[in-house]
Amino acid sequence: MPKTGFATGYDPALSVRDMARLAAQVESRGYDMFFFSEALLCNRDSVTAMTAFGLATTTIALGCTQVVRLRSPLVMAQTLASLDELTGGRVVLAPGACTDKHARRHGLVPFTPAVSLREWIETIRRILAGERLTYRGQSVEQVNACCLGPGVLGLPGGEFGYRFEFREPRWQQVVDPAPHASR
Repeated sequence: MPKTGFATGYDPALSVRDMARLAAQVESRGYDMFFFSEALLCNRDSVTAMTAFGLATTTIALGCTQVVRLRSPLVMAQTLASLDELTGGRVVLAPGACTDKHARRHGLVPFTPAVSLREWIETIRRILAGERLTYRGQSVEQVNACCLGPGVLGLPGGEFGYRFEFREPRWQQVVDPAPHASR
C-alpha cells in the first residue's frame, strides 16, 4: 500500500510552531509521515523541531534529516532515546552527510562526507545497542561512550535497543509545505 509523507523545513517563513500545527493537520488528514529537513536555508535544527512535532501529534511517524558532525554520536544517541520516549517510538532518522558547506558554516574542518557519515552511523548504532564504546576513526572519536540500554527508559528493545530505525524514507508523494501553510 502506498504511503504519503509531508516534507517541511525548506521555507524560512514558517516557524517551528507553524510547522508543528502543520504536523497536526497532516496527521488529521491521514498522512503516514511528517518529515523535517535540517536545511541550511532555514536555520532550524531537527531536534527542536522534532520535539515540537512530537508534542503536537500522537500517531504519525516523524522523520528528519540529521547532519552528522553537528552533534556527537553520543549526544545524538541520547537525543534519539529522548525523542523516542517522547513520541512513543515514532521517530525515523535519516542521517545526512556533512558537506564542505555545512562544515564551514558550523566552524568545522571539512572532511570526506562519506567517511564521516559511515563512522557516525557505525558509532551511534553501537552506542544505542548498549555497547560501552571507545572508537577512533578518521572523523569520529568517542572515548568510553555509552547510552542507557534497552528497558532503562521503559522502551522495549529493538534491533539497536530502541524502536527507531536508520533507514531511508520511502514515500511516494512529498509535498512542499509552502503552498499549504495558510490552510
